[in-house]
Amino acid sequence: MATILGEAFVVIRTRLSGLHRGLALAKRAVSRAMGSIIKWTKRAAIALLALSAVIVKIGATFEKTMSRVLALTGATADGFKRLQESAREMGRTTVFAATQAAEAMSFFALAGFKVTEIIKSMPSVLSLAASGSLSIASAANIAANVMAGMGIKAKDLGNAVDILTAAFTSAKTDLPQLGQAMKFVGPVARLSKISFEKLTASLQAMSKAGFQGGLAGTSLRTIISRLAGAVPSVTKEIKKLGIVTVDSSGKMKPLADIIDDMNDSLNKLGGAAAKQAKVMQLFGLRGGPGMAGLLEQGGDAIREYEQALLNSGGTAQRIADIMLDNLAGSYTLLKSAMSGVAEQLSTNLNPTLRKHIDGLRKWLNENRPAIEKWAATISTKVNDNIEKFKEWLEYLNGDWRKGIREAMDVITNKLVELTATITPHAIKLGIAIGEGILIGVGQTLKSLNRKISEAVPGARAFEKGQERAVDFLFDFGARVNQQRKNAGFGTLNFGDALKSVPGGPVAVLTSLAPSDAQRRQSELDRQVGSMGGNR
Repeated sequence: MATILGEAFVVIRTRLSGLHRGLALAKRAVSRAMGSIIKWTKRAAIALLALSAVIVKIGATFEKTMSRVLALTGATADGFKRLQESAREMGRTTVFAATQAAEAMSFFALAGFKVTEIIKSMPSVLSLAASGSLSIASAANIAANVMAGMGIKAKDLGNAVDILTAAFTSAKTDLPQLGQAMKFVGPVARLSKISFEKLTASLQAMSKAGFQGGLAGTSLRTIISRLAGAVPSVTKEIKKLGIVTVDSSGKMKPLADIIDDMNDSLNKLGGAAAKQAKVMQLFGLRGGPGMAGLLEQGGDAIREYEQALLNSGGTAQRIADIMLDNLAGSYTLLKSAMSGVAEQLSTNLNPTLRKHIDGLRKWLNENRPAIEKWAATISTKVNDNIEKFKEWLEYLNGDWRKGIREAMDVITNKLVELTATITPHAIKLGIAIGEGILIGVGQTLKSLNRKISEAVPGARAFEKGQERAVDFLFDFGARVNQQRKNAGFGTLNFGDALKSVPGGPVAVLTSLAPSDAQRRQSELDRQVGSMGGNR
């Protein structure tokens, strides 16, 4: 019966242990799962807040930029709505965001364009920016300058953009350099009735000769001005060479034809030095080097460039499509579409956000006196504490060594007093605890010894364990006395304390193994004698 109950107890205990382990594992799994859920919830909340901030910022920036467009154009409510819809449409369908389109509109507004002209010009500018790898604002600035300088109408901007794109993609220049050159030479070319295609072809030839940007524009401006008769002495010298630069109607002849005629006349002067000297005399230090580069290429170079530009229709859109036909282009289009969605979301949120922001502003204005009073109170407390902190610093700076020494003396004295008060009581308490431990250990060992001696033959191994326990107890007493000496107190007669145990711990210990009683008594006497001393 006892065996069956024992086996049942073992089985139940084993199953309960397994149940406990299973519950512990389940608890840990649930804890880990909840931790993961909380962690990812926090991350999702942070991501949502960040996304909301981005959406609000995109919408606010677009609204701010369009407000500038409204201020510059002075558009009516209907006109402004058309501008907004145009910018948003470009943000959804092109590589540029709605805010970027709005920035481009502001450049056209600065150039004096009306609402309809701006809307008609935007598609061409977008193509120009995409083909030239520029921001739409930069492309709009270049286009506006070119249109103003050359007197190009909004309806003709598409053709002008194709010409510019064909020019910088087939010559040693880029769109910003071409726009910079146009800024300097455009107004002069316009007065001289030079077509946009011919002027652009001449700048292409200048770039091939090593003149780009503002240098090409200023050099070509000097050349055209002197050929048009701006400097009478130069006009007289040109006539002496037999060159006609202006026809009977007062219109300037094509630059390509003038260059060919000038090459023929200068070649009659003799060597290259004479030719170079005459060119520098006629066009000066600013225009001479550029004219020399054009003369070296000849009029046919300009005619070839011009013919290519006349057949450039659709070039800007074609180049833009090619440049976007790749992974980066697809990603750019995706970003633009996402920006358009974010802008629309922000537009829907704007009324609510403005309502709360305006409410907060109103509350701040209404409670300004209370807020200012609170701020003044905080400032006063801070200032008071600052003064006290300054006083403390001045004290330390004046006699800090003495202050630190006094503080250390006070701390040391208090510690000594506390130690002197606590130590005797702590030692007495330790002795009492030690005596209790000795009695309890001795009685327990005696009882166990008897049981083991009865149950297990040859219990000598257990007696050796008892001997080690006795050694530990005496070593414990020696360590107590050493601590007293270190603290400046006298040693305790630990042997007397042991002998004061009721029944005598010696008697208890010797009773554990009668065969070794004499040896244990001698060892105890030796230990007690070594620990003896005065209190």
